[in-house]
Amino acid sequence: MTRRTAWWRAGVAAAIAAATASAAHAESIPLSISASLNIVFGPVFVLGDREIGIGERHGLDISVKMFPTGVASMEAALSGNLDLPIMNTAVALPVLVSDKACFRSGIIFTDFGNLKVVGDISLNSVADLVGKRVGTVERAIGNTALHFWLDLYQIPRDKVQIVNVQPQDMPAALARGDVDAIIWPDPVPSQIIAMMGPDKVHVIGNINEAYRDTVPLSVTCTWYEKYGDDGMQKLVAAWIEATDYVKQNPQKAAELTGAGLRQDPAVILKQWTEAGWLEGAWPADLSDSEMDMIMKNVEYLLSVGRIDKRPDLARWISSQWLKTVAPDRIHLSNYGL
Repeated sequence: MTRRTAWWRAGVAAAIAAATASAAHAESIPLSISASLNIVFGPVFVLGDREIGIGERHGLDISVKMFPTGVASMEAALSGNLDLPIMNTAVALPVLVSDKACFRSGIIFTDFGNLKVVGDISLNSVADLVGKRVGTVERAIGNTALHFWLDLYQIPRDKVQIVNVQPQDMPAALARGDVDAIIWPDPVPSQIIAMMGPDKVHVIGNINEAYRDTVPLSVTCTWYEKYGDDGMQKLVAAWIEATDYVKQNPQKAAELTGAGLRQDPAVILKQWTEAGWLEGAWPADLSDSEMDMIMKNVEYLLSVGRIDKRPDLARWISSQWLKTVAPDRIHLSNYGL
């Protein structure tokens, strides 16, 4: 074989490979996913990283879009500008029950107690919050969790004033004295302690004894109707790989999360490690315990009048795709999903 022939064949092979890659990319299913200022989104940033390539391996063209809160991501999904909004269950349920939105889920995004209450050093327990102003996002995770915590200790919910504060405004609101405490997941609480000093503010009690953030990974029905069971199976398989990657490569996952949140990766890794995130935050399964927590949210929303009926979980969550991809991750005996 002449050198010229070898070059020609190499060029043809490269062209074929490029064309194949281009065709595969063109056939990939587009999927936009939300993320917010919360270290729980580690697997989302891993999934969206093209160098790691999890999305591509599963035939998905992933784009990650940042939103200030889960409420904002839900609004984007309702307007058709987002395929997979990640939002607290108490945010999702009212729109699902009212039929304003339709979502389909085949696996759990997170099931973990990830909140911190940070406030004045003189406050040490949930009882100390009576008569105080607590800053969090209204009708979102902090609001719901605070009520669960008050209920656990039989403290009337109206004894604590909730002030609507967005996550990015929480440090300033607490520093100015606009609120006496804030509730949100890291990194915001830890940033506040670092900024104001542990001699002035600290973590108050353990709100996670009353509440777990149990969130299904849910796509819009518009996306599901377009890409069907094949799309759902690809998503479920990709999510499992992304969560496994975080647990097996926490340093790299923390770097990606830090870049996405504009936070120090070392701090994120420390928070994941110390709070047990790597062991428990992303189970990537379906279980009775998770469904029980979702139904606990249902009963709470009924009690505060935000929904007027119980949802049909089977219209939202199904194990059919996980049965195909990883049946050993299904732990359901009390729910026919």
